[in-house]
This record gives sequence, structure tokens and C-alpha cells, in this order.
Amino acid sequence: MRTDYAYYPGCSLRGTGSEFAESMEAVFKHLGIKLEELPDWNCCGATSGHATAPRAALALDLRNLAQAAEMNKPVVVPCAACYHNMRAARLAVEKGDTELVKDALPLPAERLAAVEVVHPLEILATPETLALIKSKVVEPLAGFRAVSYYGCLLSRPAEAVKFDDTENPVLMDRLLRALGAEALDWSYKVDCCGGNLVLSAPSVAIDLISKILTGAEDAGANSVAVACPLCHANLDMRQFEASRRLRHKVEVPVFYFSELMAIAFDLPQAEKWLKKHITTPFPLIDAIFGMD
Repeated sequence: MRTDYAYYPGCSLRGTGSEFAESMEAVFKHLGIKLEELPDWNCCGATSGHATAPRAALALDLRNLAQAAEMNKPVVVPCAACYHNMRAARLAVEKGDTELVKDALPLPAERLAAVEVVHPLEILATPETLALIKSKVVEPLAGFRAVSYYGCLLSRPAEAVKFDDTENPVLMDRLLRALGAEALDWSYKVDCCGGNLVLSAPSVAIDLISKILTGAEDAGANSVAVACPLCHANLDMRQFEASRRLRHKVEVPVFYFSELMAIAFDLPQAEKWLKKHITTPFPLIDAIFGMD
């Protein structure tokens, strides 16, 4: 089991998704896995750069890959958009599709193509790490009936991300079960939440969000586990609008998978992260094991 990685947090995890970063860094430390942050990382180009300035977006990701290459370690990338973009940039180098930035390659192409870009779930859901996780559980998540929501960026396009099964990923489900939760099957694992359309076309986004939350309810879930800061924001913050659209109250707590790990490990910082959520998770947690 490897215990030493380079680490790219990305802009969202150092801003609106700070509870994702803090909880993930805490549980990795608890498991004895060291994350060494890239010394001078930059934005990955996010969701708009690749469409509005593809050359700049690719160059941004290649610069981050170059830093990981210099560290000679696989790089852990938690944010779904960052992971997607960095894997796509690495694939472009592998395929020799770098004409766009041939004068801006920060290192020889073969060095950039050799960088292993991994998502935390790819590390946590290995049999060896799952066994370690089970040994660290203090408060089993019995009573959590959770659905795993991966979103659209972690599994598509399969050629670039190679993250689990494209239509039915199961890594987060395995992790939830190792924590003692019931991981429910459902049909919305990789549906899009609307992303940034919540700003430019809110009606479309609320419709997508409503369908996902309804799918969780129909599956019998009392919680949703996510692996993307934008997905968390949309599903957590937009439940009032979804309730109006659906004409019934929707109140399903949305957790980062790393927060659920922190709860199961009984890490004292967990309450601080959970207080940042818009849809409060505390009634559910209280009902299950009395956490105030």
C-alpha cells in the first residue's frame, strides 16, 4: 500500500469546498497516507477554460502535471473537474495531441505522460486500504442509507479518466460499506447535476437537481454521498428550489465521502465541517447516534 502522494487541492477545495479538503486531508492523515501539496499549483481551467481558451486551459494543466513530475509521485486530485481536466491533459500528451501547446510544454512529453493522476476513491477503495479503513472505524455508520453520487465528470470520457465503470461506478459504494453504511443501488449515480447552469440557466439546473434528489428518495436513501464540490453545492444548497419544483419538502443531507469517513473515525473536527452545510445533517446524525 503506497502511503506517499503529491497533492493538488484545486481552487474549490481552497474556497467554497473547504470542508471537502479539510476532511479528506484529515482522514488521509488518520490512515497514515501522506499528501504533499504541489508547491505552486494553479487553476486547472475549471469548467469554462477548455471552452473559451483551450490552449490556455491545456497549458494550465500541463504546468500542474510538470510539478507532479518533478516530485516523482502520483498526484491525488480530489475535485471531479480538476481530476477530469488533468487526466484529459495527460491523455493529450500520451496521444501526441499537443500541437496547441507545443511551444509551452513545461517538460518533455514523455515525463508528463508518465505522471499518474489518481482520485482519492481509487486509493481508498482498494482491498488493502478498505481493510485498514474498517480497522479504524469507531462509530459504524449503521443507520445511514446512502446513495453514492459520482456526477458526470469522474467517469466520462472513459478514455481519459478511466475511473471505475462508466455507467455504474462502485468505488464509493465499497467505501460506504466499509464504514458500516448501507449503500443503496439507484439510477442516478452519474447523471449531471447541472453544474454551472445553476447560474446561467437555473430552471434547467433545478430540474436536474430535482430528479437526482427524487431518485435518492425513491431509493429509500436518508443521505447522499458525493465526490465533487460543485455537485455538493448544487444538491445541498438547492433543496428549497427543488422542493418548490416537486411540490413537497425535500430534506436529504448531502455529505462528502470524506466527511462520512471522519464521522465513522470519530474525528473531533467533523462537527465543524458539517456546520457549513445548508441542508443540516444533524437531525439524521442525532437520530442515528446522538451526535450534537
